[in-house]
Amino acid sequence: MQLGRIDEARTAYGTARLEFAERGLELAVAEADYGLAYLLFVENRFSEALEAFETLRPQLERLG
Repeated sequence: MQLGRIDEARTAYGTARLEFAERGLELAVAEADYGLAYLLFVENRFSEALEAFETLRPQLERLG
């Protein structure tokens, strides 16, 4: 991300998320979703980032 490779990071998070979901790794899925939300923030897409973080919050609270 810090090297301007946001598209590659998004692809990596998306791929990892799918793999985690297939294996039933809920916390890892949430962490991947957090990474995707953070990428939106880094891109100055603040409204979308906030929405993504707000959507993710109940899941993270449930998982502890």
